[in-house]
Amino acid sequence: MVGIVMAFQRVLPGKGIFGSPWIGWDNFLFVIRMPTFFQVLWNTIFIAGLKTIAGIFVPVTVALMLNNVTSSSFKRTVQTVIYLPHFLSWVILAGIFI
Repeated sequence: MVGIVMAFQRVLPGKGIFGSPWIGWDNFLFVIRMPTFFQVLWNTIFIAGLKTIAGIFVPVTVALMLNNVTSSSFKRTVQTVIYLPHFLSWVILAGIFI
């Protein structure tokens, strides 16, 4: 949480976080006054909303589809392939598959 202090300072790398001068809300005012601020804000909210919807809809749909599969070996294989990236990096997976 110490890094939050940097939002209220003019950070000078040579002086570090604790030696840099305080400027208050100037950094925030600078960002808010940019002409593209509202477009960037809208894009951020829109993308976060889409990620939330996709993060709920896609897993539930896959779970319902897998629930209707009768072949247990196919079901286990699909579940393993889906969960494998959470445990191994893509580089390791590529090496395994190659």
